[in-house]
Amino acid sequence: MNTIIRTKQKTFPFLMLIAVSVLTCSCKSALDKAVGPAVRDGVVNQEEWQVIADAAKNNKNYTTEDAALNVDKLKQYVRDYAKKHRRNLEELEFDVDFSAYQQGGDSTSNDNQIVFKFFLERSGSMIPYDYSKNAGQFKDAIITLLGNVPNNGDTRNLMFVVNNEVTVFKKTFKDFVQSGNIMEDTKGYGDPSNTDFSRIFDSVLNRTSDNEVSILVSDLIYSTPDHKNLNAQRILSAAQALSKDCFKGHEDKDILIIKLNADYNGKYYPYNSPNKGYQYDGQRPYYMMIVAKSPVMQRLFSEKKYNDFCNFKDLNGYENYYCFTRHNDNPDYSILFKNSSRFAAEKGQKQIHNIKNLESDRRSGECTLTIAVDMSHIITEPQYLTDPDNYEIQSKSGFTITEITPIDTEKPSTDVSHYVPTATHLITLSTSDKLCNEQLVISLKNEFPSWIENSSTDDDTNPKHPDFKTTTFAFKSMMEGIYQAFYSTSQEHQYYYSLTFSIKKK
Repeated sequence: MNTIIRTKQKTFPFLMLIAVSVLTCSCKSALDKAVGPAVRDGVVNQEEWQVIADAAKNNKNYTTEDAALNVDKLKQYVRDYAKKHRRNLEELEFDVDFSAYQQGGDSTSNDNQIVFKFFLERSGSMIPYDYSKNAGQFKDAIITLLGNVPNNGDTRNLMFVVNNEVTVFKKTFKDFVQSGNIMEDTKGYGDPSNTDFSRIFDSVLNRTSDNEVSILVSDLIYSTPDHKNLNAQRILSAAQALSKDCFKGHEDKDILIIKLNADYNGKYYPYNSPNKGYQYDGQRPYYMMIVAKSPVMQRLFSEKKYNDFCNFKDLNGYENYYCFTRHNDNPDYSILFKNSSRFAAEKGQKQIHNIKNLESDRRSGECTLTIAVDMSHIITEPQYLTDPDNYEIQSKSGFTITEITPIDTEKPSTDVSHYVPTATHLITLSTSDKLCNEQLVISLKNEFPSWIENSSTDDDTNPKHPDFKTTTFAFKSMMEGIYQAFYSTSQEHQYYYSLTFSIKKK
């Protein structure tokens, strides 16, 4: 009996030691996987430090009691690792702004400032946008956009050059804006003869974390070296399949596509001749793709400090934009007494959705309802919200939209302030038909934009064609892939919102 007990006493601490060792090793291995690649070149940059900080944030050895990152201890661990595994390294350098990691435990927050990442496609078909004799729309648009990033000298804002690979570009936004030599500054990064969109999209999507915004500037022309042996239809299908595959699983993010145009002077490479282009001097479209998780995109369009950044119409060469999103929270809304026909509201409503005793005007026979709606969360062109053709109405009484007007949010009427203080628009409905008891539904459609179809071509071999200066090969196919990745599984996301009312006639 005593022998058995002694054996247990000896065995138990030994097993505990093994368990603790296993747990310790697994924690270290996660951190080591982040540290190893970062110290390889002897310099830990901002992005590499972010990966290390993320790996360490749940490790009590490197966080304080209030869950803030212990920067000094983690830096020492990284130095010790480098000294052990990179013995020929004299001294490890840190090219990192550590101020963002000092308090609060959120390694990406600095007064909740959004961090921006900029990806520039530097390919053979992009370089001619920055030709020295051009009018400079391309350069001006990029410099304006990056210049409008708040705190654009923040070293947490990262830059990348993309083509056949994705390469870190070691300049701050502020330095890049002040230099202005876009293609010259990025020369020597990757292979400009090949653009790997699968790698680029994966990198942009997977590098966009909480509280971050990624910006990709590209002509979005889908092309690979073997395209000269394929017909156009097969390439279009491949482009659609690629984008659908890349964006599927990222529905928590919003994808905002901006179309711009600029002077182009240089070789252009059509779909059937990706390795041998022709000289073209004229206007060409290109695009900015802005990626962020939905709450972050909402912040961009709602917080005043980002107003300049989101004022895309001020970008030189701006044409249109569209946002792929699954964010479709129903807005605050209410029927208003003012400018509506006579009715009574059902009791117990803070916002009026259910009415009774509705009656038409005795003289004109017309019935009118005015509805206040808060559309501030909808990311789309302002004119889209005021076009009645973009709405669907289900009404037995024949109600139609006669007018949609923006509200002066600085001076809303008393009625609006009482029922929907945040309202941005008034929707006016009217009918001359006989009124019915009904459930009336108004829905704002989220349709595939016509400008995307008008910006696409399946034949870019003729630079003299009148549409050449406004269209991009396979652009529609690539955008349809994103649309299918975001919306194909759910009918409800075909609408930005639906407003429902219960109406009872007098």
